[in-house]
Amino acid sequence: MKRLTLLTFGLFLVLATILFMFNTGFSQSATVTNNNLPEALAVTSKPNEMIIGFKPGVTDQDVRVFYDQYYPQYGLIEKENLNKNGTDQGRRLRLAECPETYSSEMMAVLRSDFRVEYAEPNYLYSTQLIPNDPFFPQLWGLHNTGQTGGQTDADIDVPAAWDVSTSNLPVLLAVIDTGVDYTHEDLAANIWTNPGEIAGDGLDNDNNGYIDDIHGINAISGSGDPFDDNGHGTHVAGTIAAIRGNGIGVAGVGQNIKIIACKFLSSTGGGTLADAIECIRYVNDLKHSRGQDILISNHSWGGGGFSQAIVDALAGLDSPGMASILHVAAAGNANSDNELIPFFPASYELSNVLAVAATDHNDLYAIFSNFGSVSVDVAAPGGNILSTVPTGTCQHCVLTGYKALNGTSMASPHVAGTASLVWGNEPTLTADDIKQRLLSTVEPLAVSTKGTLTNGRINAMQALNSATPPDVTPPTVSLTNPNQNAIIAGTITVSATAVDDVAVAAVEFFIDGLLVGQLLSTAPASLFTGSWDTTSVLNGTHNLTAQAVDAAGNVGTSLSVSITVQNTAPPVSDPIATTFSDRLQGNAINNHNLTIDAAGIVDVNLSWDDDRADPLLTVFDPNNNVVAIQGGLQPIQISFTATIAGVYVFEIQNQNNMRKADYVLQITHTAGSAPPPDTDITAPDVSLLSPAEGSKVSGSITNSATASDNVGVTQVQFFVDGVLLGTDTTAPYSASWNTTSVTDGAHTLTARAFDAAGNTGFATAVNVTVDNSPPALNITSPADGATVSAAVTITATGSDPSGVTQVQFFVDGVLLSTDTVAPYSTSWNTTSVTDGAHTLTARASDNAGNTGTSTSVNVTVDNSGPAVNITSPAGGATVSAAVTITAAASDPSGVTQVQFFVDGVLLSTDTVVPYSASWNTTRVTDGAHTLTAQASDTVGNTEISTSVNVTVDNSVPQPEVLSLSVSGVAASINRGDEFRATETVTNAGGTTAAGLTVTVTWSPLRILQLENPPNQTQSIGSVAAGGSSNVSWLIQGDKQGSGTITFTLNDSDGATVDVITQSITVNK
Repeated sequence: MKRLTLLTFGLFLVLATILFMFNTGFSQSATVTNNNLPEALAVTSKPNEMIIGFKPGVTDQDVRVFYDQYYPQYGLIEKENLNKNGTDQGRRLRLAECPETYSSEMMAVLRSDFRVEYAEPNYLYSTQLIPNDPFFPQLWGLHNTGQTGGQTDADIDVPAAWDVSTSNLPVLLAVIDTGVDYTHEDLAANIWTNPGEIAGDGLDNDNNGYIDDIHGINAISGSGDPFDDNGHGTHVAGTIAAIRGNGIGVAGVGQNIKIIACKFLSSTGGGTLADAIECIRYVNDLKHSRGQDILISNHSWGGGGFSQAIVDALAGLDSPGMASILHVAAAGNANSDNELIPFFPASYELSNVLAVAATDHNDLYAIFSNFGSVSVDVAAPGGNILSTVPTGTCQHCVLTGYKALNGTSMASPHVAGTASLVWGNEPTLTADDIKQRLLSTVEPLAVSTKGTLTNGRINAMQALNSATPPDVTPPTVSLTNPNQNAIIAGTITVSATAVDDVAVAAVEFFIDGLLVGQLLSTAPASLFTGSWDTTSVLNGTHNLTAQAVDAAGNVGTSLSVSITVQNTAPPVSDPIATTFSDRLQGNAINNHNLTIDAAGIVDVNLSWDDDRADPLLTVFDPNNNVVAIQGGLQPIQISFTATIAGVYVFEIQNQNNMRKADYVLQITHTAGSAPPPDTDITAPDVSLLSPAEGSKVSGSITNSATASDNVGVTQVQFFVDGVLLGTDTTAPYSASWNTTSVTDGAHTLTARAFDAAGNTGFATAVNVTVDNSPPALNITSPADGATVSAAVTITATGSDPSGVTQVQFFVDGVLLSTDTVAPYSTSWNTTSVTDGAHTLTARASDNAGNTGTSTSVNVTVDNSGPAVNITSPAGGATVSAAVTITAAASDPSGVTQVQFFVDGVLLSTDTVVPYSASWNTTRVTDGAHTLTAQASDTVGNTEISTSVNVTVDNSVPQPEVLSLSVSGVAASINRGDEFRATETVTNAGGTTAAGLTVTVTWSPLRILQLENPPNQTQSIGSVAAGGSSNVSWLIQGDKQGSGTITFTLNDSDGATVDVITQSITVNK
């Protein structure tokens, strides 16, 4: 049940049993729409956003016409299309953004448009809990044994309900909150998984507007990840569905539950109307379009004012004809009466909304809990409730993962969990059936100053065991006064009779569908009587109806009665005359004050006894404005209209200082006689002065205008593309415009002037071009991460629609040089900086003065050669025959090669570590020789090692030094092809080697065959010192396959001297 803003002005007892309250508030249901509803007291909303709902059947073209008509006028822009799921059935819902705080005038104008069903603020909502530090480790709300010091059995009897529960059917239940920690150890197994989505593929598989909404959605970010970053939603989910019997944590009320998480409240617990609507419509879409049989949704949040958009979403108007969802909502934590100050969404008068108050462990209404004898349905445990929370870092996170909290937020999930038990046992029940079952099976609470419709606490055991069918019979109600076609005025008596098969809880009276009064029953009664001040509505014909509500929430409506309200205007009062008399001295001024307390005609008569005196009469109003002035011959007679109440000053000044006179001042005031003021219907003239038509603008500029009016200009508003920029109330009129707040390109400027009568005039539009975009710029060389040395050319490319004027190059933020001609470049001598990391940037300027900076390019300067030294032979060594020279080299950028020199003559080059060269000392003369090595790095730097001096002595013959080399072997041949393999033996020693042989083998055996010679071993014979000799084979590819061919050099003793193996492939 819900009641909107009820501003009570009557309170008395009738027949000692009926509490009667009339007010200026109004009631709203899902099927009755009125766009002039007052908004709830003390609510918050986003000051520059509103929800606009268009009537069913309004086309896209209609909406575009509406935009053209109103959006430029009020500076509105569309922020979001709220119809994401396509479930609107012809209804269009938009989130509009205002340039400044919306006004009631704007809202009223939009609501009055024939295409609009409602326009309302984007209200802000928050979680409903009372923060508390103490940690209570026992679930007294489910089973109270007095363990927390409270009253035994002040619980909802969940263990007993589990004993009689027979269902294993999964129950889908939506938690619309701060999200849910779907990884929690006590919840993960009970989290819903979307059967229409494939996790992690980055696609919207079920085409509902959300990517990877595996466990629900985040309406704040528009994503498919509803993870809880506050803790409140996880706490709520734990009370409903924490895993039972798993040996850890807590147990939820329900069983076989799958929680659908929908996050619209942020990490601080706050959220907007638009995001709340998105969550509710997402749940509706899952139920009605995607086969997810959701019957229950929990709403432990509230605030804001009345929202028709929320009403439509909760009522399921986006899915007409479909079974509804039971929305269980927290009643609020302000310790206030929801009859007087509604708390939404709990206070919406919808049959599928169930409002929940909180009780403590003593079975009393919690001190913080809201209440309402009609607007709140039932109570449930809500004080010191232990449940699950995330273990991370957030407002309600703790390392243990379990925490006790207070609030109607904690009471609501007890009811939602109980509803799931009932549905699981009886899956054919509807949302209305379950609601009636829960309300009809409560345990009574003690009578107190607080109360609910049932004045009872939920009881899960009784709800499951109830054999009594729910009360679905609405009361019967009939109006008894006033009669049909009655003409009424002033305060009248209204009355109705109402009866019900159980009991009538209240009777409400409506004028033209708007609630004007409510009668609350405190005992069985059939006559409900009260009084109504008819001046609260306009004169004319109206329809009066009555609605009766019973304890089960059923509503019966009477036949309407047509009445005519005829309240007349106040009569004109009798004239009131006031007389002042005094003596006017020469050149004196006398003042007489008169209080006029109502508008009307004032007649003034001044006479004196000496015609030679020259009085001047001036009249000032309470604001010290001159309303009349007159002098001359007597008597002076003035008549003026007093339009405001207050003290009027009548000033008499003698303009002849030579004469004195006695005078009489008579003033007559007739209240209510003032004629209606002239109506000003002339709009002001206004025109824009600057900027001029066709201008190019950038940065912050001043928009100025001139305006005039036949009465006076009150303000001038300045607009950019229909969006309000600013308002000026004093000429010369101007507004500052930061052009960076809009995109570059063409924009339209307009101005609107207002006069005191509300007439408006529009200036001719001025078109300007905004250019605030800096040039596009990037460094093209050197590349990011490059190593550079010596002189380097830095190049860049830059472009801009208005033209690039210059490009500046910077090294480590210091200007290097400027280039004004494309292609843009500069030369950088890297030896001017230290070796190591350096940052290059470029900055371009365009003709509008905008500057753009390139992305940084990081380079490494390396102007130092590698470190290199010869490691063998040692300095002073005596060498002979074949010698291996080795060297070590290193460099930060890497060594590319090491060159070896003997007496300054290049011996050889090595590019692979370890660096070495073979030196045949027999090719130089015996004696002293100098060895050096030169290393090069990747950027071309070179360094020469310290020289090593050695002595060559080959006077004593040295043993032979033999090596084998092979040429002519192809890596790949075709079957039947031939190749000649040549084997060369080299003797680097000091004596002749004799008796040498070379052998060829291959694997696998059939891959090759010898052609000439046919023998696998050939004799080399003798190889002189410092000489070489060779042999060869003609070999043919024999069989397809891959293998190896090996050549072996043996000495005269048959010992292996050298072996060479190569790979070979024989193709088909």
